[in-house]
Amino acid sequence: MRIFEHNADGGWLLDAIRRQRAKEAKRRGLHVSTICDDIAKAIEPKRYAKGNFTDAQMLVFQELGNAIEELVARELRRKYSDWQKPDPRQDDDGIWGSPDGWHPASRTIHEIKATWVSPSRFVEFDHAGRVVSESHKFFRYRLQAMKYADMWDAARIQFHVVFMVGTGYPPLPTPPRTLTLVPTAEDKASNAAMLKQHAIDRGLL
Repeated sequence: MRIFEHNADGGWLLDAIRRQRAKEAKRRGLHVSTICDDIAKAIEPKRYAKGNFTDAQMLVFQELGNAIEELVARELRRKYSDWQKPDPRQDDDGIWGSPDGWHPASRTIHEIKATWVSPSRFVEFDHAGRVVSESHKFFRYRLQAMKYADMWDAARIQFHVVFMVGTGYPPLPTPPRTLTLVPTAEDKASNAAMLKQHAIDRGLL
């Protein structure tokens, strides 16, 4: 028996991913995600200094998330007739936002995530729904989603989360989770103000 590797660098599969990524519309102006990424890096710089992704690694990493987002979005469209992927929107300060989904009837922002964080440490909350602890990753997701909720005047946010590494040890798989966050008007306003001030302080606005 013999075996040969044709393309250790990704070959035509990586080229296919590049072509798919090239079809995506380019973002315009300052996006919410840029501000949130900068905040996350400022809070935990060591987490982001462990080494950079290669171009190939980043493409595959992002495309896995895109594939999961498309699958979940398709099912949400089937479940809710008015569910939509909204067009990007700009707030009064010039910040752009583009949530994964929007359900006008229930005024719900939907965010679809593929994460490598352990589900046991993602977010913990008590019987009343108050957050007890949150991972760095959930914190990052929350900042962005709450800004979207402010921009779309949403009453709630639903996170649809697939845990790519499961438990990290046998048995590996864990069920996806859907979490609903219900922010107050004050929560949304203070989050938006914090993001704006960070963007100003960092010269992004």
